[in-house]
Amino acid sequence: MIKCIEKQLCDFLPGGQFSGATSKSDLDRTKFAHSTCEHHFGDLDSSQKRRPNASLHHHTSVHLLKRNREQMKRWYDGMTKKEKVALWKKARKGGKELKIKHRNQEKRVYSEISENMINEVSKKPRQYKKKKVVETDENDECEDVERWCPEKVQTENIKETDYVIVAYHDNWYPGCTVKKEENIVKVKFMTSCKEKGVFVWPVRQDIQTVNVEFILDFGMVPDCLKGGRQWMFSEHESYQESYELYKSTYF
Repeated sequence: MIKCIEKQLCDFLPGGQFSGATSKSDLDRTKFAHSTCEHHFGDLDSSQKRRPNASLHHHTSVHLLKRNREQMKRWYDGMTKKEKVALWKKARKGGKELKIKHRNQEKRVYSEISENMINEVSKKPRQYKKKKVVETDENDECEDVERWCPEKVQTENIKETDYVIVAYHDNWYPGCTVKKEENIVKVKFMTSCKEKGVFVWPVRQDIQTVNVEFILDFGMVPDCLKGGRQWMFSEHESYQESYELYKSTYF
């Protein structure tokens, strides 16, 4: 919890870029509202659905202009012609630097997620999620609760270039194995389309490090659609059932 708060408020904590006292001019062009965060998350969700392959730098820039366009317009109109020229020169130079900075931050976050997944698995073996014990009479018939069986997937047989189905906390995702080292594989992931079971390769490669314990299945070959622009996993309903079983067992 503390780590999450530090990441969210790092710019406002001591040492952050906004940790100092705010000037009156900044306060005058700042819009205060209790629902600001809700608007920001809503804008980000909408923007990512509209442009799933765009970078976080792009989404951030769009939201900055969208939510502050009136204040920025008044601020820009109040400048002299010389100040405007200097501003655009500085923006062209600073924009490239900011884009590189945001891209490095995004890579660092993905790297931390992969390391946490690997470290979490290496510390202790995965355990079943505890179930509530329900007392029953001796005459009552009871069935065993269905659980995910790790031996169901022979992960030692995974090879490079094999398609795999990987379980995350929110959903399952398909991808192609790029490299394998013992219990760790690097997977190039696909992104989903509106139609169920249909995926495409993103413009920007999404390669993540995955522990084999999160793999639900492998070795399948998706069907090619629309001249190779889309790929259909015909067994997507079966993968969804496996994911729900895996999720109820471990997550």
